[in-house]
Amino acid sequence: MARRMAPCFAPTWRRALFAAFAVVGALVPAPTLWAADLLRDASAWRFVGAPGTPAAEFDFEDGGLSVKAENAVGFLYRPVSDATTLVWRWRVDQPIPPSDQAEKGADDRAVAVHLWFNTGRSEDLVFGPLTRAYGYPRITHLITYVWGGSRPRGSVVVNPYYDRGVVVVLRPGETPLRAWTMERRDIQADLLEAFGGAVRLDDLAFVAVSADTDHLRERAAARVADLRLEAE
Repeated sequence: MARRMAPCFAPTWRRALFAAFAVVGALVPAPTLWAADLLRDASAWRFVGAPGTPAAEFDFEDGGLSVKAENAVGFLYRPVSDATTLVWRWRVDQPIPPSDQAEKGADDRAVAVHLWFNTGRSEDLVFGPLTRAYGYPRITHLITYVWGGSRPRGSVVVNPYYDRGVVVVLRPGETPLRAWTMERRDIQADLLEAFGGAVRLDDLAFVAVSADTDHLRERAAARVADLRLEAE
């Protein structure tokens, strides 16, 4: 038997109280909004490799992403938007010898997380002519967060292949292995440090994960998990 709900008519003072609470609630700052773990939807991700170079391997497993590269390069990326903070966990299980992230031809790393931006104001793109020839994503600026390299933690250098990109060394090559490490980045603060006012938050177009071991011809293995974009 269905339960019938009797109509409720609150007295005048109760209606006034409810209205007051509604006004107060409207004045309270909106809570931080979290997007779902970006790694949960494997179908949203696409691969980009380097022509003529072996491809890094990416496997969605155990709720995260396994990243492996043996003399290989590869990027896994997906479209995103509306974010103020980037959060993730990562670890390296098999490292490579530290190299200089600012030196072309010696900037290998076990794993990196990237923010890719498209300002729409330039034909000078990260992937250059490959953007059109292979359908690569259109990117005008990028921030690369690296686990690896010989520079101290917190070092920020210009990307050796693209002068509108920066590399941030979050975990140097000597960081302890096989231990999960949490990262949290203020995207606006990193944008201002990297590009001044040339790039805005709403220019964010993609997030990516990569591995790069083709110069040292080494093998690396890492994992990334709980990759999220926070919006306020």
